[in-house]
Amino acid sequence: MTTSLIPRREERHLLPFSSVMIKAELYTPDVSYSGFVWDVSASGACLCFSDSDEVSNIRGAGDLHVRFLWDEKEQVITTPCRVAWLKSMNGARFVGVQLTEAMDLSKTFFQDLLNPKFQHQLSPN
Repeated sequence: MTTSLIPRREERHLLPFSSVMIKAELYTPDVSYSGFVWDVSASGACLCFSDSDEVSNIRGAGDLHVRFLWDEKEQVITTPCRVAWLKSMNGARFVGVQLTEAMDLSKTFFQDLLNPKFQHQLSPN
C-alpha cells in the first residue's frame, strides 16, 4: 500500500459534536489514548484529544489502530490506521488518521448519525 498526503476526496462528515459524542481510542499494543471523533469519512477521521495527552508520540507507531465507540449502540468499530497529521489548537490536539482499509459508513453506526432524520431530531426547533 502506498501512503499519500492528498486530502480525503470523499465527503467528510462533521458529527453533531455538541449533541452526540463518539469516543475514539487510538492505540498500539503498548499505549492507548482516548478522545472523540471530530469528523469521519470512508478513508479517515479527525480525532480530538486533550492537549495534555502525549498523543503526538504515536506518530510513526507501528501496529496502530483506531476504535470508535458510541454509548448508544453496542457496535464497536476497530480498524488499522496511520497518523496523517497532528495539530494543536485552542487547548485540544487534533489527529488526522488515514484508515488502512476503507470503511463502509453505511454498515456502521455512523450511518445513523449521518441520517438527516436523526440530525433533525438533534437540532433545536
